[in-house]
Amino acid sequence: MTTPHGKNLPDDQSIRSGGPKDREGEVFVFANGSFVCWGLGEQDARTFASEVLRHVPGIEISPLKEAETEELEFVTDPTETTRLQGDLIILGQTSTPPTSSDLPSMVFPSETVLSRYAFSQALSHSTASSALEVSLDEYLSLMALLPHSLVKWSSSMNEVRMHTKLG
Repeated sequence: MTTPHGKNLPDDQSIRSGGPKDREGEVFVFANGSFVCWGLGEQDARTFASEVLRHVPGIEISPLKEAETEELEFVTDPTETTRLQGDLIILGQTSTPPTSSDLPSMVFPSETVLSRYAFSQALSHSTASSALEVSLDEYLSLMALLPHSLVKWSSSMNEVRMHTKLG
């Protein structure tokens, strides 16, 4: 995607999602396989993932058993400063108005595309980190019992089983 200032956003894509006017939105897809939807509900996001992303080769590498999701509200208001206020994203004034006419068709104001991209990157990384934290917690919970098991059952636990436990 090319920004209003003529810069490319590497390895990421912005997709305008069609559909009924009341369900039209935008989706940013990132190189790590995560995506952020603007103006679409959770079910629309799941539909996008199953009908579009699952058919793109290589987009999902070791997918999670259950998708990690976060939902925030947003408003566009050119009289406000762009910011995050609690669980509300306010897309407002930009420092430099876009001058490029080669932007793809957008559902939301092109003046806020860089803000949407920045928030999308942050949300994408936050959600991915959260999923990794859950996996790590599960693994550490399993491993927390290992020292006790080794002391109690060390004579009956063979080397193969121990390697299986430790990974």
